[in-house]
Amino acid sequence: MPVDGKPEPESEQSAQEFSVVLRGSVEKIITTAKGSVVAQITIADADELYREIRVSNVFLDGNGGSVPIEQGTEVEIAIKVRRE
Repeated sequence: MPVDGKPEPESEQSAQEFSVVLRGSVEKIITTAKGSVVAQITIADADELYREIRVSNVFLDGNGGSVPIEQGTEVEIAIKVRRE
């Protein structure tokens, strides 16, 4: 997958699946009023009003174990589209 924000087919076999990978970084870690922890991620190439997203701060390592990410961590956000 490219990391330049340009979509491309994932493979020749699945020509109806497309994806884009956006770069971002964890701006801050927030504990919500309900006690859950979220990571606020800033997407570098997004429009200013849509630059920040918040996701649960629970990520999985290669063994399936839970790993929180920290402020300043560089991330990649993958968006996949399937045309039927």
